[in-house]
Amino acid sequence: MKKIFLVTWFTSENYGTCLQAYATNRVLTHAGHDVCFLERRTYYSLGKMNFLIPKVLGTVKSKLKKKQAFDYGIYKDEHDRKVKKTSQLISDTYRTKNISNRKDIAYIENEYDCYLVGSDQMWNPWVVRPQYLLDFVPSKSTKPKYSYAASFGVDYIPDKKIGLYKKYLPSFSCISVREEKAVELVKSITGQETTLVVDPTFLLEQDEWRDFSMRSNSVKEHNLENYILCYFLGEVYDHLTAVKNMATKLGMKVAIIAMRASDYKLDDPDVTVIADACAYDFVSLIDQAGLVCTDSFHAVVFSFQLNTPFYYFPRFRVGDPGSQDTRLRNIMNRFKLTDSAWSENLTVEDMKKHLEPDYAEGYTVLGRERESSRAFLLDMVNGVK
Repeated sequence: MKKIFLVTWFTSENYGTCLQAYATNRVLTHAGHDVCFLERRTYYSLGKMNFLIPKVLGTVKSKLKKKQAFDYGIYKDEHDRKVKKTSQLISDTYRTKNISNRKDIAYIENEYDCYLVGSDQMWNPWVVRPQYLLDFVPSKSTKPKYSYAASFGVDYIPDKKIGLYKKYLPSFSCISVREEKAVELVKSITGQETTLVVDPTFLLEQDEWRDFSMRSNSVKEHNLENYILCYFLGEVYDHLTAVKNMATKLGMKVAIIAMRASDYKLDDPDVTVIADACAYDFVSLIDQAGLVCTDSFHAVVFSFQLNTPFYYFPRFRVGDPGSQDTRLRNIMNRFKLTDSAWSENLTVEDMKKHLEPDYAEGYTVLGRERESSRAFLLDMVNGVK
């Protein structure tokens, strides 16, 4: 058994973030390892205070922006239920540790066998922080530092951020990433070789995810049947209108999992707004949907894994430097899903045919990659890699 100190996002309202953390933790703990998550870091050495000031200011600005952007309106009670269910899931599932002083760093260094940076876009240059590169690990530490399926989420790194990666990545004993472009980025920045692995949510089998979703009662509570499930993160395009037109042609209902500010302002008798869904509800809603329409990486992942037909809609404008479409293109190509990209030229017959997906070829690829990625993760923390 290894004692692993894991740095990844796990408290976010974003479903993919919650579910990748759950999957990583489950694989490691079921293999007999002891996992502890970094929950919050409030301590910085004097040498790093220059980073702390903008960090604090950025956090304050982010909270103010969120407060201004999100008015849950008539869905406030539902959203409060979501927060409560998410908090309960976290407290039931994870063990966590804060870094609030120098003693905490010493305790972690003495208590744990290795450090692991988890998946999701921890290394995205627009959101990366030194702690996501394990800057708090003592310089004299002999404990190995690893990453599993870390993501940059973009095609290039701005020049002003390259120094941060050059400073910390060379000290990692083993690096794995989840996109082919990330392999190239690490190589170009530091010269290091990396391993391409699947997102943690792919590590669990279909039955494991269905077991996880068993506690959900969301479909029944919202009286859903024969429905198209929408889950959109971007505000650039009006995809809901296209979905409603498609639903009319197919004789289906429309439901949307609220995530954007605009979702909470919806007052449309033809759309069921679901504002109380936590992570296991998200999985259940996708599993029981007749069709999923989304611009989300993880909604695509779960639609594919649960054999639910889906259409992927664009989230970013062409040429947007902050575009995260690289990771979507990667899995769509890897798992033979390119015919699931939405097009305005689809006919009703195209749509009806799409409701009966054939993911056989993609599942063959996934089976191989799941097995190799799982073995890689467990070998890595055991010190074999």
